[in-house]
Amino acid sequence: MQKTFFPVLLAMVLALTGCAAHRASSSIDVTSSMIIPEGAVRNVLDERQRFIMPTSIEAPEPAYPVDALRAGQQAVVCVSFVVTADGHVTDVEQIDSAVGCSSLQEQRTTPFRVSVADTLPTWAFFGAAICSYQQADDECDDGRARLEAVAVKLAYRFEFVLQDGRALVRSSREH
Repeated sequence: MQKTFFPVLLAMVLALTGCAAHRASSSIDVTSSMIIPEGAVRNVLDERQRFIMPTSIEAPEPAYPVDALRAGQQAVVCVSFVVTADGHVTDVEQIDSAVGCSSLQEQRTTPFRVSVADTLPTWAFFGAAICSYQQADDECDDGRARLEAVAVKLAYRFEFVLQDGRALVRSSREH
């Protein structure tokens, strides 16, 4: 019996994220959400395998662009990126095909896109892996199983909004 990778990935995303907001230490609140990248590949796992999602260990939020803040501008920037097997972020691409994402053609969104693009390479993860176990999947948790590090492609939505006179940046993984 085989399990498909996509349902496992989606379940892990739901469990790990909960779409919770992350508060920055300043007066700017930043939250992010993951969206399923267009063309995401579905991998098939054997019945004695489990996918382990990458876990964020460093994820500073992008800054609200000062000029955009002064002008009262808001935007939703969506990006996809690869988390390499060793947990680095590469191949950052801006996307506008997901629902609610600002168009890449909108000139006013440029400073927001630059802020996100400058921040993502500073993110770090414990990389994703495929765990192959002998008897039970709890072997993946106690080191008895074989882990194969794998790269994964993720997509995030960053919402830059003004609310009650405060600049908020919400970045989240969407389900």
